[in-house]
Amino acid sequence: MKKIIFLVFCGFLIGLITIFFAQKMIKITGDLPFCGACHVMEPMENSYLKDVHSGIGSSGIKAACVDCHLPHDNLINYLTTKIHNGVKEVFITAINHDENINWLEKLENRKKFVYDSGCLNCHSNIKDNLLASTKQNLMHKKYFDSNQTLSCVSCHKHVGHKGIRGELNQFDAQKYPLFK
Repeated sequence: MKKIIFLVFCGFLIGLITIFFAQKMIKITGDLPFCGACHVMEPMENSYLKDVHSGIGSSGIKAACVDCHLPHDNLINYLTTKIHNGVKEVFITAINHDENINWLEKLENRKKFVYDSGCLNCHSNIKDNLLASTKQNLMHKKYFDSNQTLSCVSCHKHVGHKGIRGELNQFDAQKYPLFK
């Protein structure tokens, strides 16, 4: 009986330690020091640091990369998307194909990389304010009435990354200089 209690206790302890370290790894791999570590992420990092979402606004609220770029509708979807994207990005970097990414083209497909559930996680008051007849609220009402045909980035095209186009153009010019 003592052996069973000891094994259950050890299993419980190993489970707690695993959960603790898994939670730490999820947090560490979801913010700028980790996400911005690759050379090809420089334009995104530079433009993020100029945006209020980096914490430079009067509120001081800072969004981590995963706050916008992972779904927040449920934990399973969040974790599976994080694992899928992480493995894919490590593979792309490992085979040195990250330099071949057309970031301006990806910018046009921003709906695939920015999740409304992340936006609404922080901006939860938007739905509560729809009764006021301001232009902003009329547009947000259209969003909620659109049955998901609109997304937050349909209107807020470069949210989170102020001056992203200029940063990407400058990055492309460094990658492919006109005159060598």
